[in-house]
Amino acid sequence: MDSSGSTSYKPFAKQLPADDDNDDDMDIPFSAQFIEVSLKQLKDRLANVEHDIKSSLVYAQQTTTFIDDDHLIGFLYAEKFDIDVSI
Repeated sequence: MDSSGSTSYKPFAKQLPADDDNDDDMDIPFSAQFIEVSLKQLKDRLANVEHDIKSSLVYAQQTTTFIDDDHLIGFLYAEKFDIDVSI
């Protein structure tokens, strides 16, 4: 058993330090204004994507409740608020 409690053998898996201090983590809280501006920028970019992609997005927004502002903010956090990558 490894330090994470897993019993599976993963010979090529990256071993993280015990403190899990990953430089890729975003531990810095962002202001509500920063998040609001970033969300607006993402929505503006999404409004200008090519028709096929946009129609798929609109369909997903109309048929499910999963695609909302919180979902889009999740993409922003996951991509470190890089609008180009979040698209």
